[in-house]
Amino acid sequence: MFSFRPDAESTPHPFVPTPLVAARHAEILAVAEAVDPSGVQASEGQAPAAPIAAPTPEEIAALEQAAFDRGVESARAEAEALAATCEAMDEAIRAWRAATASLVTKNRRQVLDLCRELVVHWVGAELVAEPDRYAGYLERALEVVQEDDGIRLFVSEPDLGRLEAHVPHALERWRSAGVRVTTDPALAEASFRIDTAAAGIEGDLEALGDRLREALDPALSAPSPMEDTETIRSEEDAE
Repeated sequence: MFSFRPDAESTPHPFVPTPLVAARHAEILAVAEAVDPSGVQASEGQAPAAPIAAPTPEEIAALEQAAFDRGVESARAEAEALAATCEAMDEAIRAWRAATASLVTKNRRQVLDLCRELVVHWVGAELVAEPDRYAGYLERALEVVQEDDGIRLFVSEPDLGRLEAHVPHALERWRSAGVRVTTDPALAEASFRIDTAAAGIEGDLEALGDRLREALDPALSAPSPMEDTETIRSEEDAE
């Protein structure tokens, strides 16, 4: 165990203030001035760092040109890719339009064929059911050739029977005018044929249906509603 005992005979040293910071700074400056930088060597295994030279204006221009060329090439590649995508989309749209137009045309043909069948069936049924209307149909056809010689009217046997039963006065008028009325087994009901020395008239309902079909055929080339809408849009965009 230690104990502190003051020395009664010791004399205290006088306190002298010293500028420690300034003195230390002066010593560091003196050492730094005495050291030769050329004699300082790198630590073992480490090469001294070489000074970095600033790039010349020519080198800076070359770097800028290289960066610009890379940007142009990248933009060109992106533009080509975008153009290829647009072309593929245009091709797909053209194929879709062609398929749509083909479908529209096919549907229109089916509609026209249906119209023809309906007209032939409806007209034939009306003429068979109403002999007086059938007689009026024959009357208008005979008026076309009334100036010709040797007029012969051919009808089907069922039609001649209905004319004789329901409109005999019409038959008498035609015969008195020199028209020879006879039957043709090849004719369908509600049809007729007129032969003269100069011309002939076919009153076949199938032929009538074909003429109707030909008259409506221009509707096949009419623009579809979709094409009309696209035309209107294009005109609006142009304005």
